[in-house]
Amino acid sequence: MFLMIAAAAACGSADTDNSAGGGTLHIAEGAEQPTLDPAKNIQYLSDEMAAIYDTLVVANADGTIGPSLAESWTVEGPSITFKLRAGVKFHDGTPFNAAAVKAALDRVVDPATKATNSKSVLGPYDNSQVIDDSTVKVTWKTPVGAALINLTNADLSIPSPAAASAGTLDAKPVGTGPYKFVSYVKGDRLEVERNNDYTTIRPDLTNKGAPKYARIIFQYVTNASTRANLLTTGAVQVAQLTGPDAKRLASASNLNNTSFPGVSETALWINAKSVPDLNVRKAISAAIDRDALIQAVASGYAETNWSTVPTIVPGYDKTVESAVTKYSQAQAKSLLAAAGYTAGADGVMQKDGKPLTLSILSASDDPWPAIDQLVQDQLAQVGIKAQIKTEEFATVTQTRRKGDQSIYIGRYGILDPAGSMRILFACANIPSAQVPQGTNLTFNCNPDVDAALDQAISEVDAAKRNALVSRAQHLMAADHTALVLYQPKSVVFSAKAVGGIGMQPDGILKINDLVPAE
Repeated sequence: MFLMIAAAAACGSADTDNSAGGGTLHIAEGAEQPTLDPAKNIQYLSDEMAAIYDTLVVANADGTIGPSLAESWTVEGPSITFKLRAGVKFHDGTPFNAAAVKAALDRVVDPATKATNSKSVLGPYDNSQVIDDSTVKVTWKTPVGAALINLTNADLSIPSPAAASAGTLDAKPVGTGPYKFVSYVKGDRLEVERNNDYTTIRPDLTNKGAPKYARIIFQYVTNASTRANLLTTGAVQVAQLTGPDAKRLASASNLNNTSFPGVSETALWINAKSVPDLNVRKAISAAIDRDALIQAVASGYAETNWSTVPTIVPGYDKTVESAVTKYSQAQAKSLLAAAGYTAGADGVMQKDGKPLTLSILSASDDPWPAIDQLVQDQLAQVGIKAQIKTEEFATVTQTRRKGDQSIYIGRYGILDPAGSMRILFACANIPSAQVPQGTNLTFNCNPDVDAALDQAISEVDAAKRNALVSRAQHLMAADHTALVLYQPKSVVFSAKAVGGIGMQPDGILKINDLVPAE
C-alpha cells in the first residue's frame, strides 16, 4: 500500500502541466471518505467534498453566516426563503436552481436514500417550495435556531439532481464546486481537475474565481509517519499532522506549518449497555491521565477539554469541568470498590469471581493505536484489564454500531452544538436493527439530554439556546459515557511552494484559496 502510494505520488509530482497555470497539487488525507455522496457521508471533515461541492451558505470565522450558492435569505418562523445565485451550473451542465435545492433536501429525508449524518443535520425538515428558478422557500416542521449553521455543513452540499437520480454520486460526484471529478481509486486516491467556469461570492475566500491549480490529487495515507515522510520528500505538498510527526517536522526548512483552533474532540465512548455501573464509568475517567495523552500522542498540539462541546463553539460551558471525574488512581480504585470490586491475586479487579475485563475498539490508522495502548496501560494501573481491537476505518465505522465493544475511541466534530450533539447522543440514534446507521455510540438513552437538545434546536434566541446546550453538556458529563480525552489543534504542513493555506471553522481546508506561492 505504501509503495503504491509513494510511487504514484512521485510520478504525480512531476506533472508540470501549466497550460492553465498551477500544475498538480498533491494533498495527503489521513482518512478516506466512505462515500463521495454528501447525503450518505459519515465523515464530518472532508476536503474532497469542499473541492467538488458547494453549500448554500458558509460559516465565517467570526461565527456569522455568509453567502455561497445562496446570495441572501429571509427567516420567517420555521421557514427560510433563499435568493439563489444565477448562472451557476453543475459540472455535468445541469443548471443550479431552486428545483435542484429542493431535490437535494427532499432526497436527504427520502428513506430510499439511506441518508446518514445529513438527515440529522437537516433536522425536522418539512418541505421546499420552488417560488421561481432563483428563489426557494425551505420550511421545517418547527423553528430551527441553528438552521443556517446546519446548512453550512458539507453533508448538506448540493449535488447535481441528474447524478443523484442516476445513483452514481457514491463514486462519481457531481457538484458546482471549484474542482470536477476525474477518477477515484478506492484506498489510494481521488483526482479532480479545475472547474474553469467557477466563481464564488463566499466572503471567507480570497480567490473568487477559478482555482489556481489545474489538478488536485487527494492521496489516502492513513499512517501519519508516512504522510510526514511524503511531505519531506516532496511527494505530497499538503497534509495535516499531529503528535510526534508534527513536532518532528515543525522546524523542517522546506516546509511551512500553520496551526488552527479545532472543532473536533478526541474522545472515548463508554458503551452504557456493556458498562452500566456509573461508578465503573467514573473509575475509567479517573484512571485516564489526559495531560499525559496530550504530551505522548499529540505532542502538545492539543488542549484539555472536559465538555462534549469544543471550546470555540457557541454554547460551550467551561463549568462542565466540575462534573467530570478527574485523573486520580486512588479515586479510581475507590470508585471500583464502591461498585463491589476487589483486587484479585493478579491485581485485576474482580466481582463475584469475574475479572473486570473491557474491550477497546478503534481504527487502525494513526493516532488511534497509540491512544489505545496508553488508555490500556492507564486502566491496568487501577486494575481494569482492557483488550484492544483495531480495524480499518471503513470497517470500524460499521463494527462500532454492533455494540460489542465496551469502549470506542475516535474523534468527532461539532459546529452546531445542539444538532451535532443530538446526532451523537440522542436516544433515537442508538444503533439497532431498526436504526442500523445509528450514531450514538454510548448506547445510552438519557431523555433529559434529548429534551434539552430538542428545545435548543428549535430555540431561536441565542442566549436561551446556549443555556439549553449548557444543560445538555452537564447531563452528559454526569453520565460519564462520552469522555473527551483532548481537543486537538489542526496543524497543516505545506511545501514552501504552496500558498493560501487556510481553514474553515469546521476544520476543512479552504481548497480554492490554495495557490502556487510567488
